[in-house]
Amino acid sequence: NLFSDVVLSLSKSSKVEETSEQNMCTPGALAAVTVALESKVGNGAVPPKALQAIRSAPRKSKMPSLVLIFQYARNIVVELSDESGLVEQVPSPLPSHKEITKMISSPSKAEEDSSSIMDFILIMTRLLHECLQMSDVQRMISKGTGEEAKCCLALWQGALWLHVVAQSLQSTARKENDLWQKLSKQLGEIRDELQLIMPMTLFLASVSSLLEADSRSETLSHALALVAERVSEIHSSSPEAALFFGLVPDLCQIMTDDSWSREKTDSDQSALMAIEHIGGVLLVGEEAASSNSALVAPFVTAVERIATMLDKGLLDLKLGAVSFRDVQASHRDLICSLALTAATLVRIIGVRSLPYLPKIMKPLVASLSMANEEVSLCGKQSKTVEPRDMQLATVRAISAIADAVPQFLGPNLRSIMLDSVLLSKSLRTSNERILHQAIANLDSTISVKLPARLFIPAVGRIIESTNSVDNLLILMPMLQLAVKNLSSREAGALKSSLFACVTRALDFDGASETKVVGQASGVLVSFVLKLSEGQLRRVYTALKDWKNEFHATPNASNATRREAFWAISAALADQLRSLFLPCVTTVVDDLVMELEHAVSMICTASSEKGAGGRKKRKLIVNEEPPYLGCTRVLRQVLAV
Repeated sequence: NLFSDVVLSLSKSSKVEETSEQNMCTPGALAAVTVALESKVGNGAVPPKALQAIRSAPRKSKMPSLVLIFQYARNIVVELSDESGLVEQVPSPLPSHKEITKMISSPSKAEEDSSSIMDFILIMTRLLHECLQMSDVQRMISKGTGEEAKCCLALWQGALWLHVVAQSLQSTARKENDLWQKLSKQLGEIRDELQLIMPMTLFLASVSSLLEADSRSETLSHALALVAERVSEIHSSSPEAALFFGLVPDLCQIMTDDSWSREKTDSDQSALMAIEHIGGVLLVGEEAASSNSALVAPFVTAVERIATMLDKGLLDLKLGAVSFRDVQASHRDLICSLALTAATLVRIIGVRSLPYLPKIMKPLVASLSMANEEVSLCGKQSKTVEPRDMQLATVRAISAIADAVPQFLGPNLRSIMLDSVLLSKSLRTSNERILHQAIANLDSTISVKLPARLFIPAVGRIIESTNSVDNLLILMPMLQLAVKNLSSREAGALKSSLFACVTRALDFDGASETKVVGQASGVLVSFVLKLSEGQLRRVYTALKDWKNEFHATPNASNATRREAFWAISAALADQLRSLFLPCVTTVVDDLVMELEHAVSMICTASSEKGAGGRKKRKLIVNEEPPYLGCTRVLRQVLAV
């Protein structure tokens, strides 16, 4: 009887000139009834008669009929998930979802009914997917105007919402888990199919309506992830780019001051990801676009919002005073998202970010220190993914700041070049290639981008306050890179500061047993190559005075300085050749004294005898020979 009523309604709809809502949807009801009648005897395939009902329907009826097909599937899923309050009413007198369900079920077999209903839902979504591949349906959707546009929006938003519901039921349902998984997959295919057909304007209108309706739903989070994907399809000069830029202020509204008090921060992270992709794809590397104040204005607002959130998080989470594990996992993820988005946006807006950087930098430093501590506690072998993610996110953010606004980093260099922050052993000894590359990029960016007049004195103060030779092994290559990028005029003006850096490093305990001497020599050689001949002599004289500061003659107490001095002299002789001869003539007497001292020490050691004068004294295991320091110096002297 129900089937006959639908057919009668369909026949009537073709005879009236003014098509009412129920008549517009009648082909969809006919297709649904056909699926219901044949789902029990079929093999799970879409009945040809159901497809024919849509294919032969009037043009104006096709999109409303597809919406009705989806509505039936949606309402049945809602009923199964015990959310009957979300059921949408079907236009009367068309059959409701409950009436169609009665056609499938039988009161005596409850378990079979449940499976039959799931099969019906799967066939209905499969029917919808096949209808979306019809050429006339695709033309109506791609046109994106009038009633077709409204129907397309309803389908896209509905598929997105139902996909979230199906994924949720898949993770919680014990029975029919495979069926929920299949439904989730099919809804994802429907969503992707609509994505391919929908014009960009219609897609963004749908996202905007979701933003207005509910800024905290999982559906919105999925929609924003699709925004991040779809922005890669356009160019910054295209008309659609302005529509994406217009979304940014609305996305900023999702991130509120109560984000740190909520357990879930999925919406915040999705909004940040969308903002980052919009800016990163459309503006990063586009100098003309980035210099346009109107275009970058939304991203300035976004940086301000990020700075406020990080500053609030610094206080609310007590970053710097608590351990990594004391911070909720979702909040740690939010910190990483904020850091990565800040990294992209700071590159876009450049100096416009200066007013907000103090609020950004402190939480970044505190978060990096917290992650370093966690990695250190867990050890190298531990599979601590989360702290490594936070390390990577914060390092990239600091690197972006150093690249885009290096003048800000100068006064703050000492606060980040600490044992607990960028000089942390747990950060520097990472085996992860991506993190290792990010740190190398940061070191290079700081060395090259930061003005030398700020960088070199700051490194000198860091060397003076450090208590680890490992820190010197990090700072010396950075210093050498900075020196290589100096102009001759800058080198002359900074010779005192650079000389102080090098000599402080060479005076450090343990410098002679490590690569510090070689690295410091390389720094000084690179520096000298920037100087005139007169400046070279003055620097070399100062270096000689430093060697002889405590004792003018060779002895054990000044062996480290002597070794460093002659190592630097050998490197300069190798690089400058004949230009270095005037400097060598000033140290001929020193060379003679070194050779005499070496002969004396070696001969004395070889002539030493044990008790009774019968045989040489045996060295205790691991005891350093008294002439070892002398031979290290002699090696460098002979190189000169």
